[in-house]
Amino acid sequence: MKNELTGKYTGKFLIASPTMEDPRFKKTVIFIPKHSPHVGAIGLVVNRAGSLTMSDVCEQLKLPTSEATSATPIGWGGPMNGTHGYVLHEPLGNRNWDVSIYSDQQIEVSISQDIVRAIAEGTGPERYYMAIGCATWSAGQLEEEIREGAWIESDAMARVIFNEPLETRYSTALTLAGLDESKLLSTDSPFATNLAGHA
Repeated sequence: MKNELTGKYTGKFLIASPTMEDPRFKKTVIFIPKHSPHVGAIGLVVNRAGSLTMSDVCEQLKLPTSEATSATPIGWGGPMNGTHGYVLHEPLGNRNWDVSIYSDQQIEVSISQDIVRAIAEGTGPERYYMAIGCATWSAGQLEEEIREGAWIESDAMARVIFNEPLETRYSTALTLAGLDESKLLSTDSPFATNLAGHA
């Protein structure tokens, strides 16, 4: 039975409307690991570069790193909780992490140091994406933004997060969702809105 506190956008992608003007969220793809109509939502931007590398993170956490992973870039996950790291990764059926906040057959989101250490040492999941910070919505806020056309909801696709380069994740997510960006930019489009996403 589905937990009644788990909202329908949990595990989904939010793709920014092509008309969104808020520079923080323009042309972003956001994965939603947590949504509740009674509490709100947490989202992780998966296509925006950050300023840190794995070496920087490991130095801050006093963790060892390997030459193979030290230069791995860390993404910008959103404007909130700027000191918190999130690891989106493929699940490893034979291994659990200390703190995971979302898991399905394709994508898991973990926030504990053990997975950072495992990745740094080369013993973690092969496919992963790390980000610092997140976006948050209060109760009912995300639903309102979607109704207003600020976001396009779609099924989350692991290949967008783990296989696509940052610069093509937005266009690929739109294409895989069956959408044409040029048509969405039409003034007749229901997504023609200047409403910005909220942090």
